[in-house]
Amino acid sequence: RVLVVAAIVSLAAADRICVFGTRGAGLHVRASACTTADIVATAPEGEAFDLLGTVMGCDRTVWVRVAQGYALQNYTQVCGGPAAGWNRFGVGLVTPGTTGQFDLVANMAGKEGWILLVFPGITRSTAAAPPDWVQAVSAAYARGLNVVVRLGPPWGQSYYRDESDDAAHLNYTTLAAAFRAVVAALPLAADRNLYLEIDNEPDLCYEWFCQQPGAVRDYTQTAAEYAHMLRAVAAAVHAIGDPRIRVSLGAMSPGGNIRCGCCGQASCPEDSPGITGLQFLSAMAAAVPDVFAHLDYWTTHSYAASGIGYGFNVPYSQGLPGLLYYQRELAVVNRSLQVIVTETGWATKNPGLPPCSEDDKATWTVQAYQGVWNDTRIMGVTPFMLQDPNWGDQLGYGYVLTNGQLLPVYNAVRSLRCSIIGGC
Repeated sequence: RVLVVAAIVSLAAADRICVFGTRGAGLHVRASACTTADIVATAPEGEAFDLLGTVMGCDRTVWVRVAQGYALQNYTQVCGGPAAGWNRFGVGLVTPGTTGQFDLVANMAGKEGWILLVFPGITRSTAAAPPDWVQAVSAAYARGLNVVVRLGPPWGQSYYRDESDDAAHLNYTTLAAAFRAVVAALPLAADRNLYLEIDNEPDLCYEWFCQQPGAVRDYTQTAAEYAHMLRAVAAAVHAIGDPRIRVSLGAMSPGGNIRCGCCGQASCPEDSPGITGLQFLSAMAAAVPDVFAHLDYWTTHSYAASGIGYGFNVPYSQGLPGLLYYQRELAVVNRSLQVIVTETGWATKNPGLPPCSEDDKATWTVQAYQGVWNDTRIMGVTPFMLQDPNWGDQLGYGYVLTNGQLLPVYNAVRSLRCSIIGGC
């Protein structure tokens, strides 16, 4: 299904539709299909609904019918639907990618499949996107893929708090301008959106640490800092003015740190686990009440786990609490947003997790597509990760070894995609 970026030209009952192109004003939902009818709700940009049908309005305009009432079709976009007609298949990279990797993703995920690209390197002095980032997005588009880009700092330099414009680490105007400069330089396609993920797992100490030593930080302080940064970046990027640019937060780690040392290193002796990402999200909203109103979709790292924030890498049948974690996140933020699962999956030989076989990984991934990721609220799934010498070859998350060998999970996902979506 093409992600249409103008007026929707064909809709089907059971589609999911999202508010699109209101430039932040939101879309009025009315009691009947007429601009003079009473407003029963105003849905913010990105809000999603189950489509019940379409009708011709009083002024000969087309309206969508949703549970809450009626809304103008011109400000909506198909953003999900039943598995038989909506391609959710994909996988993530851990770099901007190579030609060979783009081909591998396209072969597995098919037309309208999903790819996550990771662009590390944005600082407050960044003035534009490097050429390889521009080329990566163009290459993914050329293969008919939907693109999610995770934007973040250089590897090992996750100290955005120290790139703030104030001592309290709550003003990120300069850094936000750098993000805007990068995004403005990335290519856009006429028939699809560009999905942005701003940073990564800020509820972990090593993903939001201090460059300059200071006092130990409670998680509520980190949440406040990240919430201010996210709101500033989202506002700056939205100011580009193109509704195809869709913004979300850096997905939470399901299990986060309750406090973080401030020792000038990524890891400090005072770092302590003890919260879930849900508590961090609540703290973000407490610090910046409108922070989640700036998001156009939801990103999640819903890994298979027997509990919330613990018990990872268990079989599919035991892992539903973790795989369904995104539903708890949406309840906390109180938004009806479409979801991209930007990390998930299983590792066959991560020393910190229960082992599994490559065949297990393949079987459980297929079960997740059939039993969880077929939720019409989910737009796409980009499991961690396609190919990497460390995360893939050594720890067993990969779909393809660096020597080119296709692992069972790659073939199983492709086979499932072919049977549901076709194109093979």
